[in-house]
Amino acid sequence: MGEKHSSTKDRILQAARDEFAAKGPDGARVDEIARRAGVNKERLYAHVGSKDKLFRAVLEQAFADIARYDEQLLALGEQDLPRLPLAVLEHNMRYLEQAPHFWRLLAWENLGGGRHASTLPDFRQRGYEHLRRLYRLGQKRGLYRADASFETFILLLTAGSFFYESNRQTMSRSLGRDLSDARERRKFLRESGRLLGPGNPR
Repeated sequence: MGEKHSSTKDRILQAARDEFAAKGPDGARVDEIARRAGVNKERLYAHVGSKDKLFRAVLEQAFADIARYDEQLLALGEQDLPRLPLAVLEHNMRYLEQAPHFWRLLAWENLGGGRHASTLPDFRQRGYEHLRRLYRLGQKRGLYRADASFETFILLLTAGSFFYESNRQTMSRSLGRDLSDARERRKFLRESGRLLGPGNPR
């Protein structure tokens, strides 16, 4: 019974993730989520309670997924300090490329005023704390500016990867470059690493 219950809920969350990512919490239809999950609406509501609670559950699952992916960051060590910005940027962009629903869900949540953000568990804390220790070590060794905080460091890397993935269609038009092309992606990573990496930090 427990496995069947889990399987049903997993199907509901998967269907809801796709529907919410495509249409947002206001545009998503519970009928369509139920159809995709292969359940009726009554059973869906019995599992999740309400459409708003379902969207929150989808967000929570999305952050849990990226937190598991972030465990790869824990393998970075002192030997990686010179390439830390590039390593983090590559890490972020790989995930956003393979999980486009993630940035879409975040965009919808922020467009809605971030109503659920303050109550979501801090899934990414472990990975960020590891990066914070490495960044501060790099600052002590003179690799990174002493007057630039870790928060700004991680925001720049996150913003760069998020904007690239979420706006590459319009920016391709504006720049006259196909940002979907693998060569353009490699160029962005390589040159971002040069701009953000160790150079003349003092």
